[in-house]
Amino acid sequence: MLQLMPTIAIIGSGPAGCYSAQFLKKALPGAEITVFEALPVPYGLLRYGVAPDHQGTKNISSQFERMFTTSNVRFVGNVEIGKDIPLTELIDAFDVVVVATGLYVDRKLGIPGDSLSYVCGAGEILRSLNGYPQSDSNGMGHRLQALGERIAVIGNGNVAMDVVRLIAKSEEELAGSDINDIARKNLCTDKVRCIDVIGRSPIEQAKFDLAMLREICQLKNATIRWPDKQAGTHGLAADLLSSTDEASVGKKDSLEINFRFNSTPLLITAHNMSAVLTLNNKSVGSIQYYHYDTIITAVGFCHNPEGSFASVAGVYSVGWARRGPTGTVAANRREAAEVSATILKDLECGRIATGKAGLKTVEDKITHKAVTFEQWQYLDRYEINSAPSGRCRKKAISIAEMLSVMETGTSLP
Repeated sequence: MLQLMPTIAIIGSGPAGCYSAQFLKKALPGAEITVFEALPVPYGLLRYGVAPDHQGTKNISSQFERMFTTSNVRFVGNVEIGKDIPLTELIDAFDVVVVATGLYVDRKLGIPGDSLSYVCGAGEILRSLNGYPQSDSNGMGHRLQALGERIAVIGNGNVAMDVVRLIAKSEEELAGSDINDIARKNLCTDKVRCIDVIGRSPIEQAKFDLAMLREICQLKNATIRWPDKQAGTHGLAADLLSSTDEASVGKKDSLEINFRFNSTPLLITAHNMSAVLTLNNKSVGSIQYYHYDTIITAVGFCHNPEGSFASVAGVYSVGWARRGPTGTVAANRREAAEVSATILKDLECGRIATGKAGLKTVEDKITHKAVTFEQWQYLDRYEINSAPSGRCRKKAISIAEMLSVMETGTSLP
């Protein structure tokens, strides 16, 4: 059979994009594969979405590093498709285009008051703690202000658990992470004394993984409470939370974490420099009012129109770009395998014509700003060497700093 040697462009270097590159390279050894990334650094969700204390998951990137360094899969960073290269030009230049973008914005609660200054999204908090570069000169986000002593986290999924855990963890418990300590300092996480975790569903329908709840229950300096537990409620999550609650009796001088299930937010108002959250607590059958310094919403993500691509014939989507902002790294891998198989089938049956020149067609547009994988490796070593005591790396939190390190080629801070 004639060996297929298509030119393939992948937009996005997160897990979906890198897994797609892996599968396509294995199936099509002669293909020219180029992975474009808007940021100067690769790995997307692994670097900026996976919690900084979950280094085991982040280390999945090591297999992608091998791919970029030992095969002819090329990383082209600091190039934004749609801005630096129009999508139509990319389609004209490559036989196959795979869209694997994944930047989404926090979904609003959809209740009156959800845009007050006291309310912020979990994604915004997590990106800050993960060192995501912002557009301003010092890489800091606009919401990096003190959370206050009493906060609410609305949502019962894994993202909510990440937020609660990262705020509640002590310095000792964060050892070995790459958390952004500047963000922690600005958020004043050490001043938080009470976190209410609020979910619309009963505990039996909560979306968090049991392992994520277990991490909360094992926090050293936290008292875990389930104030409105209903008699006779059992199950893996319920039994774990009940036993942790009972073991917390008499514990003093610690951060208090209250789980409030079956409670629907109705309204947020401002009162005396704080937010008042109105809840319909179905567990006790009453309307309740709680005062918070900050309300963090963790109810999912929604499409970011600024990062969107129109549906274009001949363009394949994978990951969040295909199914929306849901699913784990493992889900991205499964879908990348499916989409890659579809691409291979379309190539073999002639549905996709080959022969386009690929990267060299558009290279002149981006040579002045494109970042190579070798330059990323300079920054990678620089961040690791810059790590303070108790951290595995200190991320560069501004694009200007990233590019400066990459241009000098230094690995020493």
